[in-house]
Amino acid sequence: EIPDIQKYEKVDYAIGVNGNSMEPVYCDGDMLLVEMTEYIDIGEIGIFSVDNECYVKKLGENELISLNPNCKNIPLNETAHCMGKVIDKL
Repeated sequence: EIPDIQKYEKVDYAIGVNGNSMEPVYCDGDMLLVEMTEYIDIGEIGIFSVDNECYVKKLGENELISLNPNCKNIPLNETAHCMGKVIDKL
């Protein structure tokens, strides 16, 4: 359950992290709290769909950025869209 606190008043859903591309900030198994929005600012972390795959990534100019330097970034294309902004993790 999502805690009923002011910080989380805009949270719409929670989603689990699968993989290590956002380590050390978000790790495999973490539960992320997300505000549904189609737009976030460059540098913010969000949930994105690209080519029917979902990712948690940092938004860059023309790519989705992995925080783990051992993982590749994802180029943005015409299928890419934002599904929400990460507010916090539980």
